[in-house]
Amino acid sequence: MASSGACLDGSYVGDVSKVTYDLFDFNFTQSGASISVSGTRQALTVDAKNISQVTGEVVTIPVTPVKPDGTFAAAVAKFIEPKNANGFDLDLTVDKGVYQFGMTSTEGGCGKFIGQVTSPLVQDVDQTCVFARPKPDGSFPRFVDTSAFHCP
Repeated sequence: MASSGACLDGSYVGDVSKVTYDLFDFNFTQSGASISVSGTRQALTVDAKNISQVTGEVVTIPVTPVKPDGTFAAAVAKFIEPKNANGFDLDLTVDKGVYQFGMTSTEGGCGKFIGQVTSPLVQDVDQTCVFARPKPDGSFPRFVDTSAFHCP
């Protein structure tokens, strides 16, 4: 399931220039009564209007169990968030990243991304994220205010 995602760190509430946009490709697999998720995540450029406007490295979301309530916590390897994908205009090294997401429908969901920026500055990351299936033409919602950054 391809999804566009938008994340905003709690320390920048109210500043939509700090929203990061990503393309997620989630693959759900059922084995008996168990469901797992795997996939990829790649940054979208700051000014992207379409999911084809990706940048930077592809981050692998490893096979991770999905709980009966639709939530999962997938730890990802260290990656670089490129400067053309964030509001800081810096190549940010992100380590100890975990996507704590929940599927609220077949169209998307919400959750958190936690981790730590380790270079060129050091800062903890605690982002609220929302994600949804993009439109058939590849367009996705962009945020003009931060009211959407909450999970039910």
